[in-house]
Amino acid sequence: RAGRLRPGSVYRLYARALHDKKMAAFDSAEIVRQPLDALILRLRTMLGAETAVVPVLQDVIEPPSIENIDSSFRSLHECQFLTAPGDEGMLTDMGTFVAQLGVDLLLGRLVGLASMFGCLPEALAMAAVLNCQRSPFRIASPLVHDDPDEYNSIVADTMAARHQLDQGLYSEPLMLTHLLVSYEAIRAGTGNRYAFLKAHAVAGPRLNQLLSQYRHLRRRAAQILHVDEGELVLDGWELNRSTKVAPRAAGGYSRDLVPGSVGYGEGRGVVAKSLGEAKLNMLRLLLVWAFKDQVIEVKNVPAGVPGLSPWKDLESGDDNGG
Repeated sequence: RAGRLRPGSVYRLYARALHDKKMAAFDSAEIVRQPLDALILRLRTMLGAETAVVPVLQDVIEPPSIENIDSSFRSLHECQFLTAPGDEGMLTDMGTFVAQLGVDLLLGRLVGLASMFGCLPEALAMAAVLNCQRSPFRIASPLVHDDPDEYNSIVADTMAARHQLDQGLYSEPLMLTHLLVSYEAIRAGTGNRYAFLKAHAVAGPRLNQLLSQYRHLRRRAAQILHVDEGELVLDGWELNRSTKVAPRAAGGYSRDLVPGSVGYGEGRGVVAKSLGEAKLNMLRLLLVWAFKDQVIEVKNVPAGVPGLSPWKDLESGDDNGG
């Protein structure tokens, strides 16, 4: 992979004519293949207002196309990182903040917008979980868990834990944020972290890594904004102790996690009550604004979903009641 060579034979599983006539000798440079949004933002931050970015990009060994450059400038302007969709555009306050934050630009936009609407602590936690490459929950694999009972147990336990953490919000980011904030509270207090990990079917190393990334992002944001990190710490999201994920009964889920069963929904709403309806709606809107190209439209909104139910009549086309 690093270009090391030695005498020997190479066996390729395709025809020689395909290799000699159709395949390029080398891959094209990443700067030609990838969007340039992050690179242009970084160059604008480094070069300042006096130096143009386009001549620098055109002076590299394999310069990107003008169309690619223009597309990235338009994208940065639409995200409110630049004042204009071209080389004349200067960094906005949000662009400066996101460039210093050092995360994916869409996640940075989520955090930047949240700081404008009073949701910065929540958005930092959501950005951390959205940036997580692997789920913190245990993963059942037939290559590792060859016992069907063990495999099914892991799948069932993780499903029940996700359901309990979601609390009927129907939001993966909020569910994972609930897990993260609750675990940090356990770590900071006197709770048993190992019991927490076991009860919620979570892999400890991955959740600890996620917590470390979250704290780093929070600390970085506090440094940029010149505020005390304590102001960005979330609290009040701890799990209601009356609805811990109970061990599964033989052949099924714990009763308090099955919709329609006795005990289902007891103690739900910790997240919704902690945030309030207005902030919950704002967080959903921020996710849509930041990730508008990745939105999946739901035609039928379930009744009684915190932060969604007020829009049910609008989506169904019911104009009654104004």
